[in-house]
Amino acid sequence: MFQQMGIPVLGVVENMSAFIPPDQPDRSYALFGSGGGASLAAEADVPLLAQLPMEMPVMQGGDQGRPAVLSAPTSVTAQAFQALASRVSGLAALTPNPA
Repeated sequence: MFQQMGIPVLGVVENMSAFIPPDQPDRSYALFGSGGGASLAAEADVPLLAQLPMEMPVMQGGDQGRPAVLSAPTSVTAQAFQALASRVSGLAALTPNPA
């Protein structure tokens, strides 16, 4: 839809890509299926920028108004957000300003 309207798309971010249980941090469960973000990215011919899992500390931080990178900086989700920010920053620097 964005591309049809001429709005540039840097890539796709798959939110809630998996659930990581607090008692088994080495496991993850794709509660909503898997591959949706990659399929959408391929369809739009853009990169899959990140897959952001759900974790209890992140959800609790969100309820308290604290982003994952502050409330649970060592969490998989916080690390994924950090990597996403770096990727977006790099891509934005390479993208010409249409104005």
